[in-house]
Amino acid sequence: MSDIWHLADSNWSPQCRIVINSAIIHILYAIWTARNNVRLKEVIWQPPLNHWVKCNTDGASTLTSSACGGIFRNSKAEFLCGFAENT
Repeated sequence: MSDIWHLADSNWSPQCRIVINSAIIHILYAIWTARNNVRLKEVIWQPPLNHWVKCNTDGASTLTSSACGGIFRNSKAEFLCGFAENT
């Protein structure tokens, strides 16, 4: 990365430096976006049937800690309650 930023610090005019910095940032953003589009999939929440309650949960952990959370919604997608806990 330092070599890439060093390219923009060369003997360029101020206008060229702005264009080069913008191009570098755009390339890094495009790579980050493409990577996330491959790793993360869009999830569209669907409400439950009438008079039902839906509970969505998730959790995460590292070598030293973990946590979980959840949310309860009715068939009108109204928030009923939620929780988040370190485990």
